[in-house]
Amino acid sequence: MSDTIINLDDGIVENFKFSIKGYTYNFKLPNTEEIDELVSFGKDSKKIREWLFKFVTKINEKDPDIAEVINKSSLQYFMAFQDMVIKKLNINGDNKG
Repeated sequence: MSDTIINLDDGIVENFKFSIKGYTYNFKLPNTEEIDELVSFGKDSKKIREWLFKFVTKINEKDPDIAEVINKSSLQYFMAFQDMVIKKLNINGDNKG
């Protein structure tokens, strides 16, 4: 048995910043309990969208909420946002997020 300790904190990122339409936001990656909540939504896109938005905070308090920005934009913006989150969560297991 080895005495080597593997530090699971190495390389872990719990949040990231992104910008959209000139505004910058922070996304806090969900924990395992929060992911369980997501799974319970099935394919309800409105619930999924609202769930994702709750992890986003504004960098500048004067900026609009992310829901306002995305809901008033074309579907392509939400799809890009969703793709970014999926990549960061490494849902597909490619470890490139």
